[in-house]
Amino acid sequence: MIPILIPREPSQATRLHIVEDDPVVGQCLAGVVTDRFGEVLLHGSAEEFLGSYDRDRCCALLLDFSLPGMDGVELLECLEREHAMLPTLMMSADASVKRVVAAIRRGAVDFLPKPLDPRRLIEQVDSLAAKVRHEAGLRRLRQTRLREWQQLTTREREVFALLIRGASAKQVASHLGVRLRTAHIHRTNVLRKFGVETAVDLARIAVLLRHAPDMPTDGRDPIGQVSMDL
Repeated sequence: MIPILIPREPSQATRLHIVEDDPVVGQCLAGVVTDRFGEVLLHGSAEEFLGSYDRDRCCALLLDFSLPGMDGVELLECLEREHAMLPTLMMSADASVKRVVAAIRRGAVDFLPKPLDPRRLIEQVDSLAAKVRHEAGLRRLRQTRLREWQQLTTREREVFALLIRGASAKQVASHLGVRLRTAHIHRTNVLRKFGVETAVDLARIAVLLRHAPDMPTDGRDPIGQVSMDL
């Protein structure tokens, strides 16, 4: 696997949603975790959370299982249907095996029984914050690489697709039916527009672009439209 270097994201950019129907408990939780996130928002129900959840912002969720109206697992199911899963820590006074399994199966990273152990709560919230910072940095890097990819010409995108498959300049020239010198020029332009030096760097970028939600596509892989036998 080719590693992807992720820029660190400042904690001020992270957000934690606490969904807890008891306002006293919610305020206490916020007081414990507020210095781990840039912003902490309290919600008394799943419906209230859904009404204010910004899907374009990386965040985490501290979620009570038992809520008025939609319960915690139903909320996770709703987020899953919308492809909007986020790092979630579930908590409940009833830590039965059935509830724990249901929460984990729906994407919760852990399940904390109430009354909460402050030490374990802080450990798990620190883990959530790290996940959010990583995702925020990844999303920011992906957006940058997408803007760079959009600056490529049609021919340069074809060259890019060949280079990430390990094609040499000679193979690029043969596949595209151009002179070797022209292939070298296209390769240089692709590397320059991404600000990298090697095809390995381009392969890392390809991994990011394949998961970019705004990547233009007509049903095919837009960064792998060129096929070849190397």
